[in-house]
This record gives sequence, structure tokens and C-alpha cells, in this order.
Amino acid sequence: MFRVLSFSLLALVAISSCNGALDATFTAGSGGCDVIEAVITKITLANVFPNDYGFLRRIAYAESRGGLDASMKGSGPWAVSESMLNATQTVLSSGQANGTTSSPSVVRDFNFLEPLRMALANSTILRNAQGAPIIWTSVTFGQLSQPLYSALASRLYLHLLLRRTGMTIENDRVRLDKQAEFWSKNFVGDGKTAPSAAEETRLSELFVNRTRELDDLCACTADVDMAFVMDMSGSVGGTDFRLSTQFAANIAQSFVVGANATRVALITYSSNPIVNFRFTAYNTTSAVYQAILSAPYRGGGTDTGKAIQAMIESIFGLNYIPTTQPPPPATTTSPPTTATTPANIGGDSEFPADNEIPVVTIPPTTSVPVAIQSRVGIVVTDGRSNNPLKEQALRAHQLGITLFAIGVGKADAAELDEIASDPNSAHVYHVGEFSVIENIRTSIRQRSCRASAPVDIGVTVTGVLDEGESQFVSIGLSPDEPTITVSVAATTGSLDVYASFDFPNPSAALNDFFGQVMEGNAADFVLENPQITLNGGGRRRRQATTGSGGNTTTNNQLYISVLGRGPTNQFTLSVNNGGMTTRPPNSSGEHLHVSAWLLTSCAILVVYLFSL
Repeated sequence: MFRVLSFSLLALVAISSCNGALDATFTAGSGGCDVIEAVITKITLANVFPNDYGFLRRIAYAESRGGLDASMKGSGPWAVSESMLNATQTVLSSGQANGTTSSPSVVRDFNFLEPLRMALANSTILRNAQGAPIIWTSVTFGQLSQPLYSALASRLYLHLLLRRTGMTIENDRVRLDKQAEFWSKNFVGDGKTAPSAAEETRLSELFVNRTRELDDLCACTADVDMAFVMDMSGSVGGTDFRLSTQFAANIAQSFVVGANATRVALITYSSNPIVNFRFTAYNTTSAVYQAILSAPYRGGGTDTGKAIQAMIESIFGLNYIPTTQPPPPATTTSPPTTATTPANIGGDSEFPADNEIPVVTIPPTTSVPVAIQSRVGIVVTDGRSNNPLKEQALRAHQLGITLFAIGVGKADAAELDEIASDPNSAHVYHVGEFSVIENIRTSIRQRSCRASAPVDIGVTVTGVLDEGESQFVSIGLSPDEPTITVSVAATTGSLDVYASFDFPNPSAALNDFFGQVMEGNAADFVLENPQITLNGGGRRRRQATTGSGGNTTTNNQLYISVLGRGPTNQFTLSVNNGGMTTRPPNSSGEHLHVSAWLLTSCAILVVYLFSL
């Protein structure tokens, strides 16, 4: 467990500003893309609610353009009315589980919401601004001006309406047009008076149009390495296989594909996996799009575990379990004795000869920086694997591959949970049939774009960002390492660097600390064990209650977002043992370590130092 010990200022001008924690999800009247995404991140990580397939995010934009509509600031970005809040609280306050004092309908509502209320009260992520549990029946309407409370009220109300209408998000609300219809009937005017047919049409069009504005305004632009793993077993059939490849091709088409941008690979599988193409095969979006659509259908059994193994070894070229120590030396000539080459994965005779390549490890050395890229695997299946898959799925998770599990029809729910990365509410999708799979494309695209690239201790990585583009990074922290220094240097351009112990994708709206790095300089984050707390800064941290009633931290990751500010921004990020780093290329200046409490007064410190 780690805390920030110090924050280095290199040549003083390297960082133009820095701060302690910022959490705009508690800032009344705040809104915009970063704020909405921060709220959604919190709710998703808490895993209190099932996957809503982008519905909650869309409601915020339909109601108030994400809180940017000034007339809606009083009830937050989700524009929740007092009667909607009261509806959720009344059910929880008056419902009786035994049904002796309430109507059967109230009991059903209570039994439906009560597990969520308990999960919310026990959550270590969804806490109030003071770090205490959120007791929903005590929330006031005035608190809904804070984005987090506004979102929670809207999500609880949505959950209650789904029970009352007998609808499920998975089967009835995946489609954008159906979400628009549901919102227009049940949210506008609190759902008390049904809109006329003309008004319902107008409202539904507004919902769809604002959703499309949202997709453009708040689009994630990060580059990833994305591998599709597509079930082509006999139960899928040729027609539905074409629908699934069209879905994959449309996701790929939403990225800029290139050798130095997003790269795409495809595996199709039945009893055995087939590597259709790897990351280096196509360097344009149109070429990848056509290649996915051209994948042949073959039929057969279902071995999802073997397909995930092929993805790990033949597509990502990984054969070690990352730790906080550097991995074994890389090999490019013959596979390690413990690895399995793609040719041996099931012995599938359908593997073409060019697929029979050695498994390669990640270069571990700090002297040879490697290009950074997030790893994403998207698995689509309609059934249960013939053989266990948990071991290979866990291996993918440990190797830093973010896995999305998309189940169709009778896909096994337990297996989808095993495949998917945590939390399941963000990475498991289950739709009724292939004909509606296209409707989850935007949600998959948004979440896959935000996957973090793992960086081990002892590794240096490089990246290039356009203006407004981000790279997300995760760094595993171990109590066995007394001190770790993370250095982010701007070789060209300028950067905003955000960091968090608790939340992936830290941003201007949600972070534990941040710095602005100018060209030729670097920002260092020095973390030391035992941890120290930032005094006076109010930095929020995830906590777990001990048996004695005290609090102890449970962090084992540091998440970093690097945002490009110039037209072109090249950066180097390194993670090293110890409190001093080897200076990255083209960076300058000296280490000026600032004690932790000064993080909250960093701007004042810089002014003072310039006056010396």
C-alpha cells in the first residue's frame, strides 16, 4: 500500500500547476464530459447496479446536456425531480419484507430496491464527500445538485421503473430507440401523465439527437490494441455470425487504425481457434473493416478457453505473469519451454502456416523504451464452452488485457463473469439475440477506449498524443517495494498528468493529484511505503473498515492519465524502484522534493521558489 511521499518539481517550470485531490462529483452545479464520466466511473466500479448499456449516461445528456443546461443545475445533470427522489425513498422507508403492513406491490418494490440500498450503504467507493456511507433514505433534494447524488437518484428510479413496467435492460432497453421511448414515457414529467403520440415522438427524437451529440462531444480518442474473439460454433449459424462480424467491423471502424494508432486483430473459433489476422496485417480502418467482414464461417463446437489462450499467445504475444519485478528476457527466435505456440493450440489443421510463430515476451528493460498501448479483448459467444475457460481468462486479466464478455441468447452467465475484467457491470454484456448486438457498440467502444495499459516496475514506455488525446496507464503497487518513482516527461508538446489510487481514467474532474508538464521537462510522483496521508488537503481515498472500527487503505494500483495539450505531444513514462529516477531523454532540471502536505499548496510554493 502506497501514498504519495513527494512530488518533484523539475526546473520549476516543468509543472505549471499541481493540486491535491479534486472530486467534482460532489461540486454542486458542475457538469460536462469529465464530470459525467467521473460519476459513471464511480457507479460502475462500485458494482451496485447491473450494466445499464449506456442508459444512465444518455439520460444526463437528454435531460440537461450533461449538466451544461443552466436551468437544470438545481437538481443536477440528471434533472431528478423531488417526486422521483421521494418515490425511491418512500419504497425503502415504508416497505415491509414480510408484507404484513404494506400492499403486495409495495413489498415487491421494497424487495427490489432494498438490496441496492444495502449495497450502496456498504460500498467503499460510493461515499459522501466526508468519506461516510450514503444512507439513501436520509438524502435531501438539495443534495441532488451534486452530480453523484443526481445520478444515484436517477439510477434508483430507473431500477424501480424497470420492475414496475416488467422490462429488462438486457432484452428491451439495449436499443437506443427503445431507451428514448422509455425515457419519454417515464422520466419526462415524472411519468405521471403519458405524453401524446406527437410529444412522445418529439421527446424520443430529442433523446436520440442529444445522445449523438454526446458521442461526438465526449468521444474517447485513445489508441488501443484490440483483439476480437468471435464464436463461430454451430449454434451461432452463418446468418448470426455475419451479424456479429458486422458488429465487430463497426467497432473497429469507429477507431483510427494504423501502425502508430489503434491496431486490430481477429480470432474466430469453434472447437479450435483460427487467427484470421494479427495487429500488423492492416494499417487502415477501411482495410480492417473489410477483413473482419470477410472472415469465413465454419461451425463446430465451442472452446472459448482455447480461443482466449490463442488471443494471449498468438495475438498479444504474452507468456509471463507480470509482477512488480521485470519479466524474463525477451525472445524472438524460439518460444520458452513453458509456453505454447499457436500451432499447438488444439493442433487445429486449419491454422495457416504463417500463424505458426513463436510466442514473444514483452521487452522489460528500462534502457529500451517500448511503445505503450492498452490491450483489449472482446469475446462474443452464444453458448457454454465445451472445456473450462477460467484459467485462461484469469491469465489474460493478470497480463493486463481488459476483457469484455458479450453473451448472446443462452450464453452462460457464469462464464461471462469469468471471462470479463472487473467490474462485471462494466465488462459483461448479455443481449437476447444477435439482431440487437449492434446497439451496444457505442458503449463497448467508449469503455474499450478507456482501458488502461499496464506498466511494470523497471519499464519505460513512450507514446505520442494528438491534442485532446489521452493515454491511460495502470501501475501495480506492492508493499515489498519500499519506494517507487513514476516519471512522466514531455519530449515534445505539453501534457496534463492526472493520477488516482482508486479510479481508472483520472481526469480534471476526479483525481488524487495532477501536474502540467511543459516540453523538455518531467513530473515525478514519488510513492513510499509505509504510506503517509496528505494532511489538510482532504484527499479522498478508498478505505476498508478494520475490526476495531478504524480505517485502513486497500489500494494496490496507481492509475495515470496523460492528456496531450499541444498539437503533437510525445512523452516518456518510466516506473522505477527508489525515490530518484534516471532522467528521461530531453528532460532537464533538478529534483526538488516537496513534503506531502505541501501538495495542497503547490501553486504558492512555485511562486515562492521563483522569487528566490
